[in-house]
Amino acid sequence: MPLPTLRTGTAAAFMAVGAVVGGLITHPPTAGADPTTFAVDSHMPNPAVGWCPGGGDGGGGAGFCDGQPYADNTKWHFWRAFIPFKGWTTKLDCVFNTGELLQPLAGPGGCGGAA
Repeated sequence: MPLPTLRTGTAAAFMAVGAVVGGLITHPPTAGADPTTFAVDSHMPNPAVGWCPGGGDGGGGAGFCDGQPYADNTKWHFWRAFIPFKGWTTKLDCVFNTGELLQPLAGPGGCGGAA
């Protein structure tokens, strides 16, 4: 006896739909994900998605992307530039928030104790 194929008509289609519906009835999807798991830290910039809450462009090419300053006036500063004989360079530094393009590096304990 040959095995049934998808060409057997609507019977196979009804069986497939029935399997999906039956699976959803016996194992319903749950919406129990903890929203705090996906919380965004406004202090940490993410230039890949354009998240620069402290300023910057977050786009491609040379530029910078900053996070919000901490209470001690330090912040995360992501920068990228083309350095001759090296190529494109990206770096994430903890700096003092001076408002200037070249900002001094923060000392130990800066950026919420992470530096």
